[in-house]
Amino acid sequence: MNILAALRNAAMHELDITRRLLSSNASASLGFLICVFAARLILVPVVHDPMLLLLRFSLAAFTAAYGFDICQQTMSVEEDRQNKPARPIPAGLLSVNAAVRRWALWWTISPLALLATGAIRASCFLVCSFAWTYFCYVWPGPRHWLFKNLFTAVHQFFFVRLVDSLLGLHTSFPGTSVILEATYAMWILSTIHVQDFHDVEGDRNIGRRTLPVTLEGPLLAMLRVVTAQILVLFAIFASIYGHRNSDSWATTPFAVLQLAGASATSLRLLCTESLEEAEKTYKMFYVPTGLALVVYLSLLNPSF
Repeated sequence: MNILAALRNAAMHELDITRRLLSSNASASLGFLICVFAARLILVPVVHDPMLLLLRFSLAAFTAAYGFDICQQTMSVEEDRQNKPARPIPAGLLSVNAAVRRWALWWTISPLALLATGAIRASCFLVCSFAWTYFCYVWPGPRHWLFKNLFTAVHQFFFVRLVDSLLGLHTSFPGTSVILEATYAMWILSTIHVQDFHDVEGDRNIGRRTLPVTLEGPLLAMLRVVTAQILVLFAIFASIYGHRNSDSWATTPFAVLQLAGASATSLRLLCTESLEEAEKTYKMFYVPTGLALVVYLSLLNPSF
């Protein structure tokens, strides 16, 4: 009984650590992968061996999200102590040395696990995402704000390619249009700093150079206005493009969702100032808008 109790406690401890690792980025990482995957399934008429596809996707999504989070949180302990104390390292559930060991083990095993399922290209894209994470967060760890925005855009590109490679093993999906990938990358590059408005003090204290940290006073207020304008204009142009180039009924609700989300996010950027409200703006408005947009763009895919 003591052994069983010890195993149960160890399992619960591990689950708690995993939940805390993944929770803050779950909607942006796992949510993104799920939306890309689901949108592409809408486009394909036949799926061969769907259970194996689901297994491969679940393994890829979990390993990709965990692999990024364990690295990013190991490298940002001081920031997390101020901004995200519930994460496992600042909460005292995981030491930095233990996190480094998990990180090294995870980055070694997870591509091999995906490779073992026969998903060779997906495993390669997973390794590429880890390499890009290492470059941006570990060495040389460029500190210019542009790389903070560029990281997410490139990371999402690898995620899209990973999902497309899995679907290519089970469906006739030909891959994503480069134009639509570039379009989403530009949206990320020009707006992802919305996530940094609520972390300004913590980023400034540890010397991290995000765009909101770089700009102060009137320039920071101007950044909010310009970002709000970009969000709305981008949503309008995307809706017009979809209306003119797609005959699918499925695009309409997502066109409405991404336009409504962009408008709501813009209003909050212009009207809210507190750190708590800025965090809500990112998690409850900006991220859902991005997810709606990626589904919408996927449904417009002209490569199919």
